[in-house]
Amino acid sequence: MIRLVFIILLLCQPAMAGPWLRAKGDQFWSISVESPTGGNSLNPYSSIYYELGMNDRWTVGLDAGSDILGYSSALLFARTSIWQGDDGGRVAIELGFGGMLDTAGQWVVIRPGISWGRGLTIYQGGWVSLDATYDYRPKDGRGIAKVEATLGLNQGKRAKLLLQLMAEKPSHLDISMSATPGIAYQLGKEYHLVAGAVFNPDQPTALKLGFWREF
Repeated sequence: MIRLVFIILLLCQPAMAGPWLRAKGDQFWSISVESPTGGNSLNPYSSIYYELGMNDRWTVGLDAGSDILGYSSALLFARTSIWQGDDGGRVAIELGFGGMLDTAGQWVVIRPGISWGRGLTIYQGGWVSLDATYDYRPKDGRGIAKVEATLGLNQGKRAKLLLQLMAEKPSHLDISMSATPGIAYQLGKEYHLVAGAVFNPDQPTALKLGFWREF
């Protein structure tokens, strides 16, 4: 059963959440599925992401997934804030530890990361964030560098317009880039329905559908 759960987690696309910490006891999770369009035979991508506020200084969570290059991973992480500016900007660092699965086998992975973000007062308000991580495999010294920028803009009381830009560079492959415009719509007090499209010059366009929950 444990092995089955781990395999399910490996079928998920990693997510990033910026430098903001959860208050003690607060939780967040998201799940989503990305399916290629045009009748392509590629399997859909899916994602599971979870955060829990341990106290005022630490947020822990699970980040599991399969990225656009076909690498799968499942990591536990801890995040803490290291700087907060007068303008609302902040910087956080995190460290993750877990496993990766690719065509060459299974690997232990260490993932350091740093993120910056701030709220926005333009339009109807929103936020912008920039996340950078490096998945390092101690066994062979290889890794995957990833940078993701996210822009969110409030659209009325319930909707949020989203744009995510990602660049990913394995140490032995070329860089891969993608853009994901989308929308999140609030359902009740805790849930958001998320829909969008993933554009990548090296992959078929994919449609994305998912849920967020904060509680």
